[in-house]
Amino acid sequence: MANTAGALAGQVAVVTGGGRGIGAAIAQKLASLGAWVAVCGRTKEMLEDTVQAISAKGYGAEAIVCDVQQARSVEQVAQAVSSLSSLVGVRRGRTLRT
Repeated sequence: MANTAGALAGQVAVVTGGGRGIGAAIAQKLASLGAWVAVCGRTKEMLEDTVQAISAKGYGAEAIVCDVQQARSVEQVAQAVSSLSSLVGVRRGRTLRT
């Protein structure tokens, strides 16, 4: 099996439904591959649990409350991730495409 550690270094991933189940597992996997993860969903406490699990392993993530059925909520996530992409790029010492 190929070594995939750091395969997503410098990238930002957005995971909806990231507070539990498959969404939380996907968020944790993307983080383990080096992505900075925006963990999105409707329940702040669940999102924070996922972020805490990711952070405990030394990876980067942020909880962002979002209801994908609400256009304004999705727009707010897009704006947050856009600014976060620049922040992650600066932290990694290079520019990212968004």
